Amino acid sequence: MLSSFNTWIMLALGLFVLVCGPTLYLFSLGVESLGVYLDTYFSRSLFSGAASGDSWPQSWTVFYWSVWFAWAPVSALFLG
Repeated sequence: MLSSFNTWIMLALGLFVLVCGPTLYLFSLGVESLGVYLDTYFSRSLFSGAASGDSWPQSWTVFYWSVWFAWAPVSALFLG
């Protein structure tokens, strides 16, 4: 019951921000962010660090990625 109440409050708050807030700015920021994401998707996802000598991609294993992907929905619901 508390979860349902929280969901309705979140939807009402989101609608309030959409109606009374900077709606045009929010939509333009969302479109711009999507464009940047699509534009840099391959360069960021295929970064290996070989040219710059960065060892971060080699130390960030597939296990870490799978943990982040598994917990992403839970984290998003908690933060939302």
